[in-house]
Amino acid sequence: MGTGWNFCVPQVCSGLSFCYTQPVVRAIRARTDTFELMKEPRVFVVCATRSFDEQAGSFDQRAGLPASIPDSVAKELVGLAQLGPSDVVLEVGVGTGQIGLALCQRPLCYVGFDASATMLDVFKRRSRETERPVWLIHADGNNRWPADDGSVKAVFSSRAVHLLRVEHVVDEVFRVALPTGATLVMGRLQREKQSLRARLRQEMRERLRQLGYASREGQQKEREILDACVRRGAAPLERLVVATWPVQHSAAEVLASWREKSGLAGLDVPTEVKETVLSQLAVWAKDAFGSLEAVQSAEETYVLDGVRLPSKS
Repeated sequence: MGTGWNFCVPQVCSGLSFCYTQPVVRAIRARTDTFELMKEPRVFVVCATRSFDEQAGSFDQRAGLPASIPDSVAKELVGLAQLGPSDVVLEVGVGTGQIGLALCQRPLCYVGFDASATMLDVFKRRSRETERPVWLIHADGNNRWPADDGSVKAVFSSRAVHLLRVEHVVDEVFRVALPTGATLVMGRLQREKQSLRARLRQEMRERLRQLGYASREGQQKEREILDACVRRGAAPLERLVVATWPVQHSAAEVLASWREKSGLAGLDVPTEVKETVLSQLAVWAKDAFGSLEAVQSAEETYVLDGVRLPSKS
């Protein structure tokens, strides 16, 4: 797997005791698919992976959820997906493990994978704080996912699945889903449209578009995935609001965080383009907000969207 880590794969039996069974090991064994980057145009994904590698050490501070939110997400996910003690949950794009660690505290079988080995290193260090087994796999989500056909009760992704190809995500979700049915759940942050951060992001994307660099919003990609699943027979689930909390941001803070990342908006733009756009945004933000250091308050919300896959029988 390229990491040298030792993993155990639990199947929970009789309350809190663990036993280890070959079917579960087969269901979630690690595969060593290569990235095959030269076989198709995936510049967006390559850039995103490099960006996350560089952000790993500061990701939680810059873009992490409030400390109380991951446990709430895990609790709602277990209920939404109707998960039991022996069920396998596959998380796509685990990042530094904020939500993954909360899921590991639940009596279920958790498996997570990510294309960023550096992010997984952070997750591994944090997992030492828990006595629960954690199964982590270094894998590219645009390749075959590390789960056997018909082995997974719930597929979960938080702010990551939009980086992958829509058709591939849908195919893999249906491939790994249990024959008796499964659930796909996607979590994301929802910001007020007129918040400082949202307005800056909108202005950034517009300026990139004018320079010939266009990308789709993550919410749009997620909606395409859900709609494609529905066309294949899945039933949509009602959106679930997990939590809402207050935030404060300044334009200077947001622009500084973007400057630390590779590219912009997940796009591998040249350095001179990035600097041009950020400089323009600084001028725009000073006019729009009165000062780059002016702090504005807003609310952010974490929501879950999903679909229930039908039985294959």
